Amino acid sequence: MTGIGLSWTPDGRSLAFVDRNSSGEPFSIFQISVETGERRRLTTPPRSTFGDTLCAFSPDGRRLAVVRFGSRYESDLYVMTMDAAEKGLERLTVDSEGIEGLDWTPDGQVIVFGTHRGLWKISASPGERPHPVVMAGIDGGARHPSFSRPTAGRPARLVYQWRTRDVNIWRWDAGPDTIRKVPGSTWFEDFPAISPDGRRIAFASNRTGANEIWIAGDDGSDQKRVTFQNGPVVTSPQWSPDGERLVFSSQVGGNRDIYIINADGSKSARLTWEPSKEEEPSWSRDGRWIYFRSDRTGIGQIWKMPPEGGSAVRVTAGEASQGFESSDGQLLYFVRGMDVPGLWSVPAAGGTETFVVADVRQAFWGIADAGIYFIVSTPQLSPGGPTIRFFAFSSKTVSTLATLSTEPSNLTPGFSVSRDGRTVLWTQAESLQDDLMLIDPWRP
Repeated sequence: MTGIGLSWTPDGRSLAFVDRNSSGEPFSIFQISVETGERRRLTTPPRSTFGDTLCAFSPDGRRLAVVRFGSRYESDLYVMTMDAAEKGLERLTVDSEGIEGLDWTPDGQVIVFGTHRGLWKISASPGERPHPVVMAGIDGGARHPSFSRPTAGRPARLVYQWRTRDVNIWRWDAGPDTIRKVPGSTWFEDFPAISPDGRRIAFASNRTGANEIWIAGDDGSDQKRVTFQNGPVVTSPQWSPDGERLVFSSQVGGNRDIYIINADGSKSARLTWEPSKEEEPSWSRDGRWIYFRSDRTGIGQIWKMPPEGGSAVRVTAGEASQGFESSDGQLLYFVRGMDVPGLWSVPAAGGTETFVVADVRQAFWGIADAGIYFIVSTPQLSPGGPTIRFFAFSSKTVSTLATLSTEPSNLTPGFSVSRDGRTVLWTQAESLQDDLMLIDPWRP
């Protein structure tokens, strides 16, 4: 098997694998000799990215295909020449979010890869566009394609995994036995956001075949589509303090940027235009600023800009992600990164960054007037299953509010809490089913 974070060279003498030298830095591809144990680094992704997590050697061993995740939302396919590694990676795809496995065709001319949109193929030479092999249906996706070795009289065959999964928004209301699912579709509903008055929710859904922003009543009723970008990965909606507008991020042309739109779907506008990646927006409490993560300095930091557009101002000095302002507008709370637990704060005008509480993870926390609500799912910290916890600003203590009836692996990115702290939303995968599929014979 190849293209899953491990890949043998064709001669079997060495192995490419995924690793990193320290916690918090991006994952990279390394190569290790089976005979000597000598290890060398093959890729060095930018610090602002999640990193390189999948790889596959070409049949002749001269090239390596790599999947680089810019963030948890999207990834793209790259290729490097092994005897000219100093030239770096050449990018093959744009907007190929969520690549899950890849392999080379036996002739070494084409790379086949899987995504939630189906099975795709692309020429290993830059400048080509990917073409569908098998398109995803209402809730399917392709993963981990693998070719057999062709022999005389037996052409190559391709096997891959077909996964169906339904992601839904779930809800907890203060009090016992109040956990329930918010009605949705058989597609993905994620990245929920509760409106300031608590009467509506915004969320992302791919029920039309592309990720878009939707709004609904707090009970899931009266669902309406707000954005019509028809292709880019649209995520992370957040309500303005008056509930009249939404800010969100979208990847257009391979670049993720910040957009704003009225809650009725009118007057959509793009706010950021830099070649860097801008994502995870939120509003200041007075509505005068929009915070967002940007890697324009080479690392991910939180910036802010007016909702009407204009120059952005950097807020954090160190690496930071996903910021929310306190109810009095004095502090900005944030996490460091996707795999770096812990919550921090900084004055909204910038200044000294202060550690607040441990065990808070990106995409699984939110801020209310009285404190921080978050989900803890690691077995060591929450052995009875994932729990909703509350860090009180007044007492600086953490309490457990509820235990979720799901496995930690089913939790997906997305969390929101109402200002009064009486309602928490999160997302989890359900109805997971995997099947093996065979294309026999493979026809280029």
